[in-house]
Amino acid sequence: MLLYLRDRKYKDYKPTFTGHSLGGALATLAAFRTVSEKWAKSEEVLVYTFGQPRVGSYSFATAYNHLVPNSYRVVNAGWDLIPHIPPCRLDTFFWWHPFTLLPLPCYGPYYHTLHEVWYRNGWKPGDYTYCEWGEQRECSRGYGGFNPIVLDSYDISKHHEHMMGRMVGG
Repeated sequence: MLLYLRDRKYKDYKPTFTGHSLGGALATLAAFRTVSEKWAKSEEVLVYTFGQPRVGSYSFATAYNHLVPNSYRVVNAGWDLIPHIPPCRLDTFFWWHPFTLLPLPCYGPYYHTLHEVWYRNGWKPGDYTYCEWGEQRECSRGYGGFNPIVLDSYDISKHHEHMMGRMVGG
């Protein structure tokens, strides 16, 4: 990548990082390193991830948000488990209140980076919720990701491996 970033032939190109699931986490780390090592300017780097798990701590997310502001995480509906791991609460296995099944606040230690694009009702064009911060209750964090009571019926091929009508994993 560094060879391309230094090659004058590509001077008008914007470094773009993308990935699905673990690939999205790696794209996030690669974009962060690219900007922090000054291989490219913040405003030039673009990041688009799909079904990405949480990558780091609140401190990392804050630094990332400052260095890589053009970063977008796409989340499939509410039933994709992967964007909700590792859980953002260390002191409990499930982050659902046992009586109300409402999600508890996100206390850390893991946090998402900014700009979530949440397709709550499938992949209908224009039918998404945009959230500046990744742990906002208005997006997938508020939905909780999955209900542990029905976890045994979770279908990873339906909820995580299909993005925008295409098979992307498996």
